[in-house]
Amino acid sequence: MVLTGAAARAADPAPDVWLTSMTQQVGQIEKKLGLVALSQDDVDRDVKLLTQIQNRAQKCVDGGKGDMTEARRNLEALGEPVAGEPADVTRKREELKKQVTDLKNRINACQLLLIQSSELAQKLKQRLSREVKTRLFDRGPNLIAVIEGFATHPADRPWWDVRRFRADEESAGVALSDLRGVWLLALVALLAGFIWQRVLLRRLPAREGAPGVYDGFLLALRACFARFLPLLAPLTAVSLALILLSGGYNGSVLTRFFVSASVALAVYVLIRALLSPCAPAAPYLTDSPHVSRRLSRSLSLALLLVWLSYLLLATPVKGLVDTELLQLLRAGMLTALVLLISRVMWNIRNFSWSMLPGWLRLVIVLALLLALLAEYLGYRNFSIYLVVGTVGSLLSLALAVIAGRFASDLFDQIDSGNQLWQIRLRKTLRVKAGESVPGLMWMRLLAVLTIWGAFAFAVLRSWGLSRQSELVLFEALSQGFDVGSFHVVPSRILLAILIFSLLLSLSRLIKKKLARPWVQHAHLDRGAQDAAVTIFGYVGFVLAMLISLSVAGIEFRNLAVIAGALSVGIGFGLQNIVNNFVSGLILLFERPIRAGDWIEVGGTEGYVRSINIRSTEIQTFDRAEVIVPNSELISGQVTNWMLHDPVGRARIPIGVAYGSDTEKVRDLLLKLVGEQPGVITDSHFIAPPKVLFREFGDSALNFELRFFVRDIARRLSIVSEINFAIDKAFREAGIEIPFPQRDVHIRKDQP
Repeated sequence: MVLTGAAARAADPAPDVWLTSMTQQVGQIEKKLGLVALSQDDVDRDVKLLTQIQNRAQKCVDGGKGDMTEARRNLEALGEPVAGEPADVTRKREELKKQVTDLKNRINACQLLLIQSSELAQKLKQRLSREVKTRLFDRGPNLIAVIEGFATHPADRPWWDVRRFRADEESAGVALSDLRGVWLLALVALLAGFIWQRVLLRRLPAREGAPGVYDGFLLALRACFARFLPLLAPLTAVSLALILLSGGYNGSVLTRFFVSASVALAVYVLIRALLSPCAPAAPYLTDSPHVSRRLSRSLSLALLLVWLSYLLLATPVKGLVDTELLQLLRAGMLTALVLLISRVMWNIRNFSWSMLPGWLRLVIVLALLLALLAEYLGYRNFSIYLVVGTVGSLLSLALAVIAGRFASDLFDQIDSGNQLWQIRLRKTLRVKAGESVPGLMWMRLLAVLTIWGAFAFAVLRSWGLSRQSELVLFEALSQGFDVGSFHVVPSRILLAILIFSLLLSLSRLIKKKLARPWVQHAHLDRGAQDAAVTIFGYVGFVLAMLISLSVAGIEFRNLAVIAGALSVGIGFGLQNIVNNFVSGLILLFERPIRAGDWIEVGGTEGYVRSINIRSTEIQTFDRAEVIVPNSELISGQVTNWMLHDPVGRARIPIGVAYGSDTEKVRDLLLKLVGEQPGVITDSHFIAPPKVLFREFGDSALNFELRFFVRDIARRLSIVSEINFAIDKAFREAGIEIPFPQRDVHIRKDQP
């Protein structure tokens, strides 16, 4: 007999094996709670495993409940046993009853495992929290006790032991007697640094500054890098040599000294490039160069203190220095660091780009003073926690603000096209002057989200974000989370924004470089070419949108719901938008007007600049841009002077005085119009110029000169030139052009 899906799953021994294995693992983790201490990595690993067990146990419970519902429904369908029923029905009923019992037992076991893993994970987190709290507020000797201990027996605490230093270096893999080659390498790097310094300085532009934050930073970075290259080159060379000799970045004091010195010097160069650039660069971030240089000095001193603190507290040097002396040095360095950061908080109040209000600067200073007080009282772990969290947050904010300004300035320059590479990029994308680069707005959004997302993560790390929390955070970013009935995946959304901006730029490039040359060889007229290129652009936009939505994880069946909602909205308030959209499609396919045509619509006269999907842009003769909805061009009366060809007719009314020779007037007008190069006079299909004697007016004989011009766009200029010629010719021929005259007779009645 063929078993149902639920019966097949119940008969599969694999789920029971998994259940037994996971139950054993939960028991092993529970035994760890009896240990004296647990490391952060062990707790993170166990919590991650328990989370996976919870997820699978929850799926087991949910799946078992669904299978049980199906089995009970099948059992109810068979009904109660009756006398004389077939044996197959009886056997099937018994199988279903056994299946329900097995599923119930399995659901209970999974439910128990779910409860146990949840409670155990909570206990682990609580214990870790208690241990972290205990370590954080662990109190050692206060500053007074340290000073008294150091003053009591200073001679018994030698602060440096050269023999021990030599032994530690050799145990770390660095033989001090074998470092002659390293010092020779440092000398070569020093000489190379001076040579390259001269080369780089000669290549710097001879100007005081550069426009914009982005260009200013690049110039300042090049200038400061060139100035400090003689120091950077030997430090970097020695650092790499020591890393290679010792087999990596290990516990060697020399290796850590030179590597940390190289990093500190690179950071110092960056600080100088940002706030106090080397010549020929000039300050570009602040309104006051004096304040900028003062802030640069404060940050440089703070960097020096951080570097010395690293050497004393995070390298084997701390094992060579007396404990009381080390604590005194640490307290002094922390005091100087707090004072320097407080001075920085005071100086940045003058910065126009500072994002720290006065109350927040005060809170930061108070937090640093609290950390200093905790250090004096002996709460050194809590002091370090406050200092690292506060300084890390400030540094993250500064980097985020500066990176945001750099990105904004870079995008602005790409839009304006100041540099050579930016001009080439705009030419490659076929972007005209004054136009924005397609997709750049989405790149701006992506840059903003990335910068401030990294800022948020850096702040969390500064305040002690655990490894497990990092894994949960990255899992939420990569795997997503549920918001109601929607599943949001932030990483896929960012990737979709990037792909959309790139595809939008690519479609613009294809539209300009490939589509237009292709349609030019397709034997289509100009209007059809413009329509084809425009439609290709919209198709490229739609494809970029659909691909980006697909990458973002939006299912297209959900778009049907949105389309249904839009259909309701169309019936209420979107009629005009849809009408203009459909009218735009009609204009593109039927092409009653085309780009470059001279049209008159609704009192507006000018040239069609572009036909968009919602509206048409018309440039008047005053160079005013008029946006006309497409529905007016379809439903209203439109005069297109250039629909089929550029040929058009012009009229010039002329009046001459009574008594003039009319035949001479006719011959003279025909001669003048025939001399104009823009007038058609020799075509077999278009009538030649003609002079009509229209009427005998009140004060003149009225004629009308009619002629066709080759380009209707030049009609007004041709008419103007002919009028100038007529006035000159009539004066030379003695033909008078009269003006209306009235004789007024005043009659005085006699009494």
